[in-house]
Amino acid sequence: MGAVAIAGLIKDYGVVGALALSLAAIAVLVKWLKESWQARLDDGRAMVERVATAIERSSAAGIAHTEAVKELQDGQAATLKTVTEAALTSAANDKAILKEIERSAGGRTP
Repeated sequence: MGAVAIAGLIKDYGVVGALALSLAAIAVLVKWLKESWQARLDDGRAMVERVATAIERSSAAGIAHTEAVKELQDGQAATLKTVTEAALTSAANDKAILKEIERSAGGRTP
């Protein structure tokens, strides 16, 4: 508000009227400022909620990933056990076959 406008208010309304209008203008400005701050706070809350949701989803995905890796490791261990048992059985069968061949050949070597 310029000096000319203030002088006009004082002339038209007197000092008390000019102060009342100024206070009303300040009250409107404070209200707008408060609404602006409230909007910023609301935006901040919304952002925090979005970040919290993203963190929660990421955590859930991490847990699911960990469980999948555990299942994969369990599967690898079971496969290794099966392969080891098959190799031991195969070696035992090979020895039994060689014994049978030697027995049926009567100790003769070709």
